[in-house]
Amino acid sequence: MTASLGKRFVLVNMAGFELNVIEGDKSVLSMRVVIGKNYHSTPMYSHTIKFIEFNPYWNVPASIATKELVPDYARGTGKAQQQGFEIVRGEKAAPVTSVKWSNWLGKEELPFRIRQRPGPANALGEMKFMFPNKHNVYLHATNARGPLQRPSAPSAMAAYVFTSHANWLPIYSSPMMTCRASVSTKSSPRAST
Repeated sequence: MTASLGKRFVLVNMAGFELNVIEGDKSVLSMRVVIGKNYHSTPMYSHTIKFIEFNPYWNVPASIATKELVPDYARGTGKAQQQGFEIVRGEKAAPVTSVKWSNWLGKEELPFRIRQRPGPANALGEMKFMFPNKHNVYLHATNARGPLQRPSAPSAMAAYVFTSHANWLPIYSSPMMTCRASVSTKSSPRAST
């Protein structure tokens, strides 16, 4: 598969929990990665990284919302407020406290979305590398604690992408790296999982 990816690409070895940026026939950047809980079902495919989103919102997948968050919120732990979650109906956001969560226990669908605002508690960290695909898979930083966490790794990858594209250098060194707004910019290296 790697022969068809071109001279420059990102390769994610899911079984080895490793990401490599390949140029020519050598790795120029390598880092450990965390794979989702169900990594066995993560698809194998390749696609082009289209943009990087800084300080992204995390739109919680419906399965995580209904199976994990709703039961937690129904118990009233207060964790949702502390971690920056909100509900969204259409384009309008509201506090998670505006919902009576016990009414939604055991439901497979919700009439709203749950998302996490950008910030230090956000599950996606400070950036995500987007290669839009039907699998809704992307690369992102993490704020998770554990042996595979490397806060500098996503920044190193962004620095590599930006310095490899001279017209991106001003973007990388801009204030968007420290702002809390969700901002995206365009790219073109290939990503393969």
